[in-house]
Amino acid sequence: MQFSCPKILQMVSCLYYLIYRMAYVMKYLAVFILSFILLLKPTLASSPHGHSHGRANMSIVIQDSILMIKCKVPAQSIVGFEHAPKTPKEKALMDQAINRMNEPDLFTFFSKRFWLLKDKEVTLNLLDRDIELLSVQKKSKCDHQHHNHKVDDQHQFIEDSEEKDAIHASSQHIEFVITHKYSLSSTAKLSSYTTASLFSRCLALDTIVVNVVTDTTQFQTLIDKHTPVGDLVHDS
Repeated sequence: MQFSCPKILQMVSCLYYLIYRMAYVMKYLAVFILSFILLLKPTLASSPHGHSHGRANMSIVIQDSILMIKCKVPAQSIVGFEHAPKTPKEKALMDQAINRMNEPDLFTFFSKRFWLLKDKEVTLNLLDRDIELLSVQKKSKCDHQHHNHKVDDQHQFIEDSEEKDAIHASSQHIEFVITHKYSLSSTAKLSSYTTASLFSRCLALDTIVVNVVTDTTQFQTLIDKHTPVGDLVHDS
């Protein structure tokens, strides 16, 4: 079978297009899978048992026009205790902390300007924010059970009878899970962020392990309360 030159060129063009589309799909599929893993379990970079006092874990995922932040902070770093609130004083402290941590200004973003000029603050459109209390039942050093406690409109800590029995039967700790979702404009070119407002609300929080995932890169960094600024662009 003989092929004319135009047909060969057409076949090569079709093959090139198929390879290009497959690479495009695989790129976004890889970003989606990693983003999903980080959002479900951003504590992969924490201590061997997934919990460390004074340290939080955060994931920042930027894809297309959406920026998603999920941050887990031990209750010990916010209210001074990590068990479920029992006394009226502890319940009041937990309610106050929920209100304090549910504010929209926990994170601030910046874009880089010309040399020697201070980075410009960028105001993003906050689409949604949520706060949840995660209870980790610790039976042994290597055996954890997780329970999600939703916060109602009055910011009450909700537990059913089985969860209460589990709390008294084994040691456990509480984590605040904070989620913010932003929309990005086509002209927004973010370069960095700060969590200074978050640190100011968590006086016993010392460091945050941050996983950043974008369409083009993924990396991990560590920020602390003395320098609460991180990059969104990885220097290779």
